[in-house]
Amino acid sequence: MTNPPGQSGGRILGPSGVVKLSQREREVTALVASGLSSAEVAARLGIAVNTVNAHLQRVYGKLGVSRRQKLSELWDELAKPEE
Repeated sequence: MTNPPGQSGGRILGPSGVVKLSQREREVTALVASGLSSAEVAARLGIAVNTVNAHLQRVYGKLGVSRRQKLSELWDELAKPEE
């Protein structure tokens, strides 16, 4: 659920090249990409909403996106099996 297929050691290929996301960043990203709000992600992971938002800001910076919608689109693209 939290890692797109083909992901190795948290390294993924984003628009700006290969980046490394922490386990928690991957968890937060996967939950956000599934449509959960920051409050729902926080409740699910047992962390504060501000912590969720801090993880998201780091992920946005690493992946070169600035909105949840773009993050979700990128995450979904990464999760597609290679043909």
